Amino acid sequence: MSEPTKLDREGIFRVAPLEFGITEGKDGSLSVGIAINFQILAQLGDNGQWIDWGAYNVVCEGTFYIVDRTGLVQEKQVKSLIAALGWTGALEQFADPAWVPLKCQINVKRESYNNADRYRAAWINPWDFKPSKMYGVEPARLAALKTRLDADLCAIARGETLPKAVAPPGPPPDMDDATLPF
Repeated sequence: MSEPTKLDREGIFRVAPLEFGITEGKDGSLSVGIAINFQILAQLGDNGQWIDWGAYNVVCEGTFYIVDRTGLVQEKQVKSLIAALGWTGALEQFADPAWVPLKCQINVKRESYNNADRYRAAWINPWDFKPSKMYGVEPARLAALKTRLDADLCAIARGETLPKAVAPPGPPPDMDDATLPF
């Protein structure tokens, strides 16, 4: 098989973890990350269908920080790795080359590093995760937000200035909480 090609675009991909390991922060950082190299299997198309990449040898890497620079465990990231990879939470799994993590999805973003662009996994989800263009906003909630906000948002888009918000009336200046009748 030919040498793998690095991914050259953003998007949502189904992947198989190829290699993984533990990385620690430098220069006083207490961070701990899980570094993973992924084989790209499919890309989510604009029509919501998966496009097979099986004929290509494309890889992408990502580092998922489970402990931040200050030493604080990143619960959301840990839970995403557990759900996506079938990880038990035991660090030694990432040091065991015999462990086979589950196939999953990654969200790839472009980042600039040393004056060059690269594409890296920014988030990880289970294989069957259903990405949404609306980012979790249900249609009924979107309708309610639209009713409440559209007039103001469209006015701003037209270059109009909105009136200043008026603070609700408080007690008269000569009254304090102890003298209020309610």
